[in-house]
Formats: sequence, structure tokens, C-alpha cells
Amino acid sequence: MAKKKEDSGLVRQLPLQVIAIEPDSKEARQHWATLSISVQKAVNDIMLQWLRLHLNDGNDQKIREWMDDYLTATNGRGKKPNCPVEPWPKKIRQQVERYVLNQHPLNSRVRTLLLNIITTKMPKQAATKSNFKRWQIILAGRGEFPQASRPMPIPFDVQNGGLIVPENLESADGEWKFWFRLDRSVNGKGKAESIRYVVTVKTFGRKLNSLRTILQRIASGEYKFCGSQLCRDDGKALFVQRKGLPKCRERGWYVHLAYRMPKPKASDCTPEKIAVLRPGRKRPIRLRIDGKTEGLRYLGRGVANALRLLLLQWRSRQRLYREQGSSRKSHGRNEATKDWRGKLNRRRKNLKHTFNGRLAADIVRRCKSLGYGTLLYIAPDDKRKPKCFLETAGEVQGIEGGGGWDWYQFGTMLKNRCEKEGIRFLRGAEDFRKIRPKAAQSRKPKRVAANGVRKRRK
Repeated sequence: MAKKKEDSGLVRQLPLQVIAIEPDSKEARQHWATLSISVQKAVNDIMLQWLRLHLNDGNDQKIREWMDDYLTATNGRGKKPNCPVEPWPKKIRQQVERYVLNQHPLNSRVRTLLLNIITTKMPKQAATKSNFKRWQIILAGRGEFPQASRPMPIPFDVQNGGLIVPENLESADGEWKFWFRLDRSVNGKGKAESIRYVVTVKTFGRKLNSLRTILQRIASGEYKFCGSQLCRDDGKALFVQRKGLPKCRERGWYVHLAYRMPKPKASDCTPEKIAVLRPGRKRPIRLRIDGKTEGLRYLGRGVANALRLLLLQWRSRQRLYREQGSSRKSHGRNEATKDWRGKLNRRRKNLKHTFNGRLAADIVRRCKSLGYGTLLYIAPDDKRKPKCFLETAGEVQGIEGGGGWDWYQFGTMLKNRCEKEGIRFLRGAEDFRKIRPKAAQSRKPKRVAANGVRKRRK
């Protein structure tokens, strides 16, 4: 009898910076770098072998014929056919696994995890500019073939990694450690032994209080530890002038610890009751609920005035630069203005982030209080964005650069809030048609071009 799958909650990832390694730090870092490059080569070879095996079986021609039939049926000329090709059939997976085993000297732990990750994610990935899946576009010869150009993260599962809890769990000065096994080595007796690494992660400091809270919940069992990965951060250093000393972003090795949060309790709201949320023209939002449209008392004057004030400060500081002496200008415009540009950019970003968070919390709280179990969020497209209030709230006549809003961030905050409260979240008309198939059939079928992109009406 098959094992029943447990109800899973949200999975999050926590980056932990490695500050000390046991055993020898230098040898461990060199070994990790070699493994990271080996994982990169293995991922590229897996994709190349997957494509070669599908082409040998003639699946590329089958996908092209199926796409033509599907587009014809979508335009209203017949029934939509099912895809005749599977992305990872059993035969192709076995051949790819055998090839990786012979060509790449990776441990079975890492090799099996890589195949599981690729075979699980590939069937779900959507194409960038098409309604078809990404693997279907690749087989049809329309591009989007993935290639890893940098060293890849090294995965490990629950059996080969875990937390080492400090003695004083609630202390801010306690050292949190993490252990994991990635590879094997041959000892003096000729037997292979697993290499066990113990790393100390950075958890001290006032800015890492939330990180320590999550680790404490994982240690207590409230959050479930999941498979994680070891990766290197080689991003560009961000220099910030502070008290005369340049401070750069710390680079190095990080443990991306994955944990599963408990599934939110089912709310008392009715899933059949749907609230529709749209960006407003004269107000930040328009929430259609109980047959009425309301704005939750958000007029948007405060955020608009704050954005305009930041834009005016930017413009005034630009004018002051023209009046500065030659000694200040000798280092160039970017060097002379980087201090206040970074400060104003952070203030503008934080302002939008705070407003989006408050607005999303109030919307979800309003839906829950009235018993609405479904929230449909319709984000503005490129044509409607210039007419939205938040998009143009920070504009000042005669000054450029005051418009724009982070709509994707707002949608992500709404989704997280809804999942936390047990409310179903729908984004756009496509998700709405999935739960209301009769409403979708009553409408005229949308026209689709040959490349799978929907045509817009003129």
C-alpha cells in the first residue's frame, strides 16, 4: 500500500553565512569549489543527453505536430489533444543516470539529488513567451535551452545534514553550527569514509534577530528541516561610505537552509465567495466585495506626497552639484553624488515596501472578516499602468523619473498573506478560469498565434 503523502506547508530558504569550518578551512573550501564545478558540468551534460535521447526517438517531430493541432483546436476548430510525449520517461531517465555515473565522479548522494531536482522542476517550468511548457519549446527547436555558465550549488538531503543547537538556545551570543556530508574519501585501510564537515554560521548581531528566531523554531520542531544546499556568493561588492571607511557586502560560502512551515489552519471563509482586487485610477486599489467597490479608506495622499518630496530632493541635490567646487567634481559625477543617491534610493524602496505590506495586510483582513475565501488579484498590464494611481503617484510636472510601482512585490505579499490566513489566492484571469470552467466556455475563444502567444485585439 502506497504511503499517504503528508499535508505540506510553505517551504522557505534561509541563507546562513559560513564563518568557520572544521576540519581544515583552506582544504575544505578548495574541495567545495571543485564539487561546485563538477555539479555545473553534470547539470549541463544531463540536459544535453536528455535532448539527444529525445531527438533519437523522434519526439521533436511529435511535439511540433501536436503544437499545430493544439493551436488549431485553441482557435475553436476542434478538441484540444493531449501531449503524446513525456518529459522524463523511465527509459530516458535510466540512460541519463547511467551516463552521469560513468562520466562524472560525483557521489551518489549528490548525483541522485541532482536528477531528482531536474526531473521534478522541468515538467512544471513555463516558457517565457509562450503558453506551452519550457521543455516542449526546447524539443520543438524554439530556443530556451538551459546552460549553467557558473558553478552550481551543491545539494544535500536531510540524512546528510542538520543543525547543532547551542547549549543556551535563547541566547544571542550562542554559536549555531551546521553539519553535512557531501563526499567520501579513502582512508589508510583502503576503505571509503564519509567526510563530515562542521561549519559555524553567522547568527550574532542585532540585524540577525529574525534569523535566530527561525533557527530556534527549527530546533524546537515547530518548523521542519528540509534538504538544503551549499553555494558560493561571488556577486559584485557594494561599497558604502560610512564614517570614512568603505564597507562591502560580505562574500563567501553560504548554507541555504530550507525549512517547511506548518500548514495554515483552514479558515472559516467560504471559497465560493470571491473578492476581486484591481488597481484604482483615483485611489490605490479597488476591492469589489459584497457587490460594492471600496478602497479601504486608502486615499493615497500620504504616499504620493512622500514620493514627490523624495523626487524634489533628488532634483535639488542635482542642482547643488553644479555649484560645487572643482575639487569635489574632479572625481566624477558618480563619485561625488553616490552618497545621497544611495540614501534616497533606499528611502524610496523602503517606502513602497512598507506601503505594499500594510495594504496587503488590510485587504486580507477585510476579506477574512466578511467570510470571503477567494481573492482574485488582477495586476495592471502595460496599457493600463499609466492610468493607475500608484504608478503616477510620485510624478512631478517637468521632472522625469518619479513614476513606477512594484506591482510584482505587491502581488507576492498578497499571496503570502492569503496562504498564511488560509485564503485561496488567484492571480489574473487564467487562474479564475481554472476554477470557473463554465464561465470560460461561455466566452469566445481567444485567438492564438503560431508561436503560442495570444493575439491582442486592436
